[in-house]
Amino acid sequence: MKNTSNILKVTLLATMMMILVLSSCNSPAAPETVVETIIETVIETVEVPAVTTDASADNPYRPNELFAAVEVLEAATEGQSPPAGAKFAFLANNLSPFWTAAQIGVARSSSELGVPIAFQ
Repeated sequence: MKNTSNILKVTLLATMMMILVLSSCNSPAAPETVVETIIETVIETVEVPAVTTDASADNPYRPNELFAAVEVLEAATEGQSPPAGAKFAFLANNLSPFWTAAQIGVARSSSELGVPIAFQ
C-alpha cells in the first residue's frame, strides 16, 4: 500500500510539473499585421494683434526701485569712460553650476561696456 501511494504521489508530482512547464511555454506568435496610415495636417496661421498691457504695474515682484537706480546711474555716467586701470570683479561664494548664468552675464556686460571684469 505504501508503495502504491508513493507511486501515486510521484505521478501526481510529475503531472503537475509537466502542466507547469507546458503552461509557461508561449504559443506561436500570430503573423504581424502592418497597417500604414497617412495623415495630412493643415495648419493655418492667423495673426492676432498684440495686446499691450503694462505688466510692470501688475507684477508685485518686479524690482522697480532697482530699474530706477539703474536709469539714474546710466544718466549720471553717460558719455564717460571708466578710469584708466580700473579693475572690476564679480565674486561668487562658491563654484557651482548655479553661477554659470551670472558668469555669462558678466562676460556680456564686460564686452558691452568695454571694461575688463573678472569672474571669481
